[in-house]
Amino acid sequence: MDIIILSGPAQGRRITIQETDVLIGRRANCNVCLQDDRLSGEHAQLHYENGHWFVYDLSSSNGTWVNRQRLSQGYMLRPGDELGVGKTVMRFENLNVVGAAAAPYPMYDSGALYSEPQPIMGRGAMAGVMATIDSLAAALDGSIMPVSYTHLTLPTKRIV
Repeated sequence: MDIIILSGPAQGRRITIQETDVLIGRRANCNVCLQDDRLSGEHAQLHYENGHWFVYDLSSSNGTWVNRQRLSQGYMLRPGDELGVGKTVMRFENLNVVGAAAAPYPMYDSGALYSEPQPIMGRGAMAGVMATIDSLAAALDGSIMPVSYTHLTLPTKRIV
């Protein structure tokens, strides 16, 4: 996926995303780290699943905006969508994942087992993922158990 920064401190930059989970914010652990004083440390999350990118606000102070509408829940991105975070506005193009590995867990077609991705919060990222997996296992009466959580670690590569 490509991100073009349209306005804000990093205006004119083009960022190519290769990960399937991306944090946007001011902190150094964010994949897209922007020096924008109106951004929260971990402001928003992009998540790729089943061929689509979703964006979530991570309870930021100033909100996350898509096409000038404030997000109140996750949103599935489309080519050309504009994301506003802090003073920064960015446009999404080429929504493919470059070099993405196959999903580390099975996908289910049943609506009873699958729901839209939920936001993964900054500090509790692994705990949130583990709780989701444990909830799924409990819903299936314990008929599946995750083997390992280690493959779910979020990348921390600094892109900007």
